Amino acid sequence: MAKRTGTFAGGSGFAEEEAPMKREVAFARSIADSQSIADRFNSVVAYNGAVDVLLCEVDHVDGTLNILQRRRLRD
Repeated sequence: MAKRTGTFAGGSGFAEEEAPMKREVAFARSIADSQSIADRFNSVVAYNGAVDVLLCEVDHVDGTLNILQRRRLRD
C-alpha cells in the first residue's frame, strides 16, 4: 500500500516526502480464499504492467508454514 499525498477532511494527510508503506496484512475466511486472493491480485498487477512509483507483491502466509518460511515471506 502506498501513502498518497493529500489532505483528509480533518486536515491531516501524508507529506510528499514520506516513504511508502512496506507491509500490509489482510485476513481471509480460509486458506483457499487467501491463496486465491493472492493469485488474483498478482495477476492484476502483472496485467497492468510494472509501475515505477509502486511495486506490489502479494504472498499467502498461513499457520502450516514453518517460522522461517513465514518470516521470509513477511519480510
